[in-house]
Amino acid sequence: MVSQQCQCLSTGLKPGVNEKTFEATAPSSSGYTAWKNIYEAHETRNNFLIFISKKMMYTIPKRYFESSEQVASFKKLLRSQLDKRAKWK
Repeated sequence: MVSQQCQCLSTGLKPGVNEKTFEATAPSSSGYTAWKNIYEAHETRNNFLIFISKKMMYTIPKRYFESSEQVASFKKLLRSQLDKRAKWK
């Protein structure tokens, strides 16, 4: 099972992913979304943007990954789970 976690932004958001779900945990709440329910994902120069609807998204900064290999692994997982809904530059 592939798994990633990182500490993101000043809000304490901790995204986590595995082969079944995308998870976002913050100090006051948490939630899970099945990959089939993710609207789409985009990669920018510095971030991954995970859209859970047309107007709502999670931002995962690349700087929170420990290595370029972890970024590549996360990108590969997104592509495998989202197929054409993963939109890269």
